[in-house]
Amino acid sequence: MAKDYSQIPQWYIVTVIGGKEKGIINSLKEKLDIFNLTSQVKDIKIFETIKTITEYIPKNDPSLPKTIKNTEKTQWEVVGDKYKKSVSFTTNKFPGYVFISAIMSEQLWFAIRNSPGVLGFVGSKTEPIPISITEYEKTAGTYVESKPEISAVTSSAETFNFHVGMKVKIAYGGFKGEAGVIKKINLQNKTASIEVNSFGRKQLQVIDFHDIEFIEE
Repeated sequence: MAKDYSQIPQWYIVTVIGGKEKGIINSLKEKLDIFNLTSQVKDIKIFETIKTITEYIPKNDPSLPKTIKNTEKTQWEVVGDKYKKSVSFTTNKFPGYVFISAIMSEQLWFAIRNSPGVLGFVGSKTEPIPISITEYEKTAGTYVESKPEISAVTSSAETFNFHVGMKVKIAYGGFKGEAGVIKKINLQNKTASIEVNSFGRKQLQVIDFHDIEFIEE
């Protein structure tokens, strides 16, 4: 007996081969067009975020370019006897996941799960299970918490008392509101590598000290 799917578009999460998300999305769109299923799919997407890599280069380093100038992606700043180089780039916020808004059916489920690069649907091996609106909004970064925020004390701009193993809360960016554990600290760059749990998979996110809050246990 066929499952009675909702006739309202819902969001589903599909696991795919990491690093090939955009190509898999293009292949999915082509396949859905061939199977005349395009009208059932409202959106197929990944969530991207901007990351910044910072390094400090001595002014006398021979590897420095002859002309140092800021660009859209690269910013330079003089810090004492060094140049601070910050390079920004866009990356997939959730590697290995594709998000699909669709009016699900047996035919559409079959077409998606049997597409090259697709590993399955998150939540079940026997049927596609949609995520809630709240889960989607948290993923998209549009969720507004109605209950009081976790009581926290933010460190001052001068002194940071973070340490490896400490449980903290991310206060800004794509993972705002998420709690995680500090796995690594970079005192020079004033950043911490925080392990967060995303859809059952642990990921390390490099966060600036100013964007981290203490959690009072």
